[in-house]
Amino acid sequence: MSKFDELRLIESFIKAAETGSFTQAAQALAITPAAISKNISNLEKSLGVKLFNRTTRSLNLTSEGSEFVLQAKQVLHLLEQATEAVRHHSNEPQGKVRISTPNEIGRLFIIPLLGKLKEKYPKVVIDLDLNDRNVDLVKDGFDLVIRGGIIENSSLVARKVGSISLRLVASTQYLKRNSPPQTSQALEQHSLIVRTKQNGKPWAWRFLQDESVIYSINLEHASFSLTDVEGMLNLVLQGQGIAQLPYYLVHEHLRQGTLVSLLEDEHISEDFDLVIQYPHRQFIAARVKQVIEFFVEELRQNKGLNFN
Repeated sequence: MSKFDELRLIESFIKAAETGSFTQAAQALAITPAAISKNISNLEKSLGVKLFNRTTRSLNLTSEGSEFVLQAKQVLHLLEQATEAVRHHSNEPQGKVRISTPNEIGRLFIIPLLGKLKEKYPKVVIDLDLNDRNVDLVKDGFDLVIRGGIIENSSLVARKVGSISLRLVASTQYLKRNSPPQTSQALEQHSLIVRTKQNGKPWAWRFLQDESVIYSINLEHASFSLTDVEGMLNLVLQGQGIAQLPYYLVHEHLRQGTLVSLLEDEHISEDFDLVIQYPHRQFIAARVKQVIEFFVEELRQNKGLNFN
């Protein structure tokens, strides 16, 4: 069996592992389910191990199959990149680019740019995963991730495209009915809108006292608790209270005067970087390079992310 024949078998195996179905794998690769089954059987014979546990209702990887699929994805991905890297530079970028980003970042910054990206590179296919977990780029098969904060890993390149900063804000409508708080302690007398984590606990509001002491206020008696910052902004604009929100959500409202920033001398803005991370690789596909450069350029122009 030639190496290219082996790659064909491995491609069938990877697709079956991803879809959990010979039928769906066959549809994705435009071959028959029988061909998928034969390819995987031949691969198992070649390796001398069983890769799937098959029943009439399910298809599950064996422990050997789970280990092999991780390595196989990396090898196949590297081969695809190497093939594209040696194409003539004048060729138009084409093919799939897999991106992972948190839901909020994806909705607010990435999805609005996809139309412009498609106009520039019509043959590039974007596979966008909106996910709040910290994905493993290599194991999960992503080309790049866009997220707040750097995952320390020497095998990854990190390029800063902006900063995420928090502001304590209220609407002018709310402040006409309620005196603006002059200290963090005075916030307890106000209607507060807080963001909650998955465990139900609120994200802390932190303040600086005497230029050295950092403390948080009690948020247990907040008027509203939400997991979504866009929903929080909606309530703030309705005049329902004070909230701690990302600057990128509120900067236009602050500029227009519909929102007011509060306690700027005390409130800690919790600045952290928004970065694009991608693996160090000997070969990076032209399409991936172009997509990375596109997002670097576009996101660095965003005034909500670049405000200093």
